[in-house]
Amino acid sequence: MTVIIRLDMGARQLEKRKLPAKYEKLAGRALISQLCQDEVEALCYPLGDKNKFFVAPGFLSGKDFDFGGRISMGGKSPLTRAIAISNGGGLTASYLDALGIRALIVEGLPSSDELYILVIGNKSAELVPANDLQGKGTYETAALLQEKYGRQNAIFCIGPAGEMLMPTAAIINTDAIGTASRVCGRGGLGAVMGSKRLKAVVIERPQANISEKADPKKFAEAAGKMKEVLMNINKKNKNVKYVLDSHCLPTWEPAAVNINYHAIAPVKPETARAFRDYCAIDDPESIARLNDSANDLGIDTLETAATLRILMEAEIISWGDGKKALQLLQEVAQGTSLGFLLGQGSSLTAQAMGKSLERNFSSFSQDEQIGFCIAAALQKDRENEHIFAAERENDLAGDLLYLTNQLLDTLGICLYSASAFLKEPKSWSLMAELLNAKYGWELTSTDLAELCRNCQRIEEQFNREAGFTGEHNTLGGYLPVGPITRINNYPLRHEHGFTFTTL
Repeated sequence: MTVIIRLDMGARQLEKRKLPAKYEKLAGRALISQLCQDEVEALCYPLGDKNKFFVAPGFLSGKDFDFGGRISMGGKSPLTRAIAISNGGGLTASYLDALGIRALIVEGLPSSDELYILVIGNKSAELVPANDLQGKGTYETAALLQEKYGRQNAIFCIGPAGEMLMPTAAIINTDAIGTASRVCGRGGLGAVMGSKRLKAVVIERPQANISEKADPKKFAEAAGKMKEVLMNINKKNKNVKYVLDSHCLPTWEPAAVNINYHAIAPVKPETARAFRDYCAIDDPESIARLNDSANDLGIDTLETAATLRILMEAEIISWGDGKKALQLLQEVAQGTSLGFLLGQGSSLTAQAMGKSLERNFSSFSQDEQIGFCIAAALQKDRENEHIFAAERENDLAGDLLYLTNQLLDTLGICLYSASAFLKEPKSWSLMAELLNAKYGWELTSTDLAELCRNCQRIEEQFNREAGFTGEHNTLGGYLPVGPITRINNYPLRHEHGFTFTTL
């Protein structure tokens, strides 16, 4: 039986209910978006009792699909005041899926400032006091909980930034070897979790997989076909190849350096590019230590890099000074005024410093590159539009980039699977076939696209009700208006200029 676990922190009560029929064909991002619309007031204070914290694995977040294992976490963001759904890896999603838990909903506020952890077992769940974890970083928190409950269990937790309700606070998940290294960083959801005074969630390793398949044979066949498409596409994918070849840190092996009880986690490509392009920090070891410190504090690396850039522009620290940036980052846990400001994010920091957010990336980038993430966001891939001619009757091509983004988070599969859904139309039909075999449905590729489109509509509606309009839909930074054909040696297959006004 598939269930939803609801935790009321005000009453300190747990309730497990069968998944309502309304949510049967929703998971991951699509489910969180619908729950936000149904249960959260759009104008509520993000850190108050009206907001809720949602955790939901995707349709394919279990261990039965090679590209799965992604978890979605969401609620109203204290950073943007809009809906926020952040996606991460680790064991959280696969364990929840195996236990038949489609969503965890945390609501209400406790009457005291005491911290708690939620322990989800194979047969029951309990809320446990955890004041002994107060102020501890995510690495130590995970290590202590593994010592108490077992290293084989999944854990997600917040650090000092989340406890202090900082709008840039992130949530850290443990991976397959027990390291707290998989981050749900966007939107400040660590602060929402912290407002509920929930320090961590421990999920017991499943004794059996409750998530059974309607037709195991057809599922295996469809999964094999889908895997083949994904592998073939990614072999040719310049996008993925560029990340693997150019965005890693080849001159320094992070696993070789140990800090107390953990090894420094590998640096994600987008994090490396952010510190380089926002802050002109180009030393691999400095970037790795900044990433490590941010993870331990439980704070988003991308927003942190953007905020450090504001402080560099304000001459609080010098451009490219990785050591000073690290010292400043460590002030977050100390609660100093600058540390607290850093945790508020780039927009509030810019206001406090009297600085504008309209900046040209190349003006402060040593290598005059703005990063792969921006290039990917601009990429329209128009040279491949003809591939989707057969799908135009079903209106699958027009907003394909947006649909694919929604799809991956709803399925709970890796971002680097995107190319298959962008460049190979049969991927949508194969995915519908895969879901039908697992759940006994009769979805078509059109149904799948409509599910994603509806998710987009719900999020836009929530944001409109929260006070956002089209003028708020901007990407970070500034590019001069005019033809832009290549960024970071990555071709943009259209001839439009773009201006972005906020970080």
